[in-house]
Amino acid sequence: MSPLITVDARTLSREALAALGGELRPHDLEECTAFGLSGAEAVVQSVFHEGGVSYAVLDKSGRPVWVYGLGLVPLGGEYGIWCLGRENPYKRYFMQESRRVIDGWRKAYAPLVNYVSVSNTPSRRWLTWLGAEWGGRVTVGGVEFIKFILRGNEHVSSGSVFGGADGNAGREPAGTDGGTGTHVPRSGEGGAGESENQ
Repeated sequence: MSPLITVDARTLSREALAALGGELRPHDLEECTAFGLSGAEAVVQSVFHEGGVSYAVLDKSGRPVWVYGLGLVPLGGEYGIWCLGRENPYKRYFMQESRRVIDGWRKAYAPLVNYVSVSNTPSRRWLTWLGAEWGGRVTVGGVEFIKFILRGNEHVSSGSVFGGADGNAGREPAGTDGGTGTHVPRSGEGGAGESENQ
């Protein structure tokens, strides 16, 4: 059994989320500051972004290791995914769990998109491992970003990781938290969905 547990990130205090923001990995912090946000601001804003869902993976002491989420991109009709975290001693677990979560999200919400800094080699390597395609580049706040796209995949594991008896055949996120959740983690299990090999 893993020493990690996944919870709805919105159940954590803003102070706990801000503390995670103060411990972000250097690449995560670089991406946040490019948009004019401190790490704490980026974590809190990401978790509480209207129209999205977010999860926190907690270690055995109850501290967040990473937070991640999914939400509809306003003009594209695509779902954006994101993840922010501190240095992570659970790399192997992250790889296994992130594959499971992303595969489920790809089945229900593909294409999944976002941008990652060009200099973020670990994230780009991890996204490539997940099957990302690479798109255009844009510079924001002096940092060059590249778009990634995770398309649907017929080869993802069968069985839904989404709420609802029908496996959430629609495209609206549904879960056990009043209809706002997307990924329903297994009991005692952490989750992932980040733009980096934690």
